Amino acid sequence: MEYKVNLTRPVRPATDSFENDDDNLLAVEVLSKGKHISQDCRVMLTFSRNGLIGFATELLRHAHEWKESGHLHIYHIVPDEDLVQRVGVYLTLGSSEVILVFSDFEKTIEELAKEGRRVDL
Repeated sequence: MEYKVNLTRPVRPATDSFENDDDNLLAVEVLSKGKHISQDCRVMLTFSRNGLIGFATELLRHAHEWKESGHLHIYHIVPDEDLVQRVGVYLTLGSSEVILVFSDFEKTIEELAKEGRRVDL
């Protein structure tokens, strides 16, 4: 199956089709030794151009092959070991492990905003 993606940003207030139901959500958790420290942190992902293309391409493939509650671990490269590419990228030495979890949220962003609470994963 192929998807058609318009690479030109739509003029507002027009939206892309994935925005129609307000369920295009992302929750970010930062863990340190198993404890949630999300409130005290910022998360920065730095991509090369091809890294971003590879990552986005693989994410689209996972969206197409959707499996509720699926997940992937991305580990950084280790010197003198085989290089392993995951989700279209090599994670640089010294980077934190990244875990991508695929899950449908039970509520839309508008419902969550009205409740004024964080999303518990």
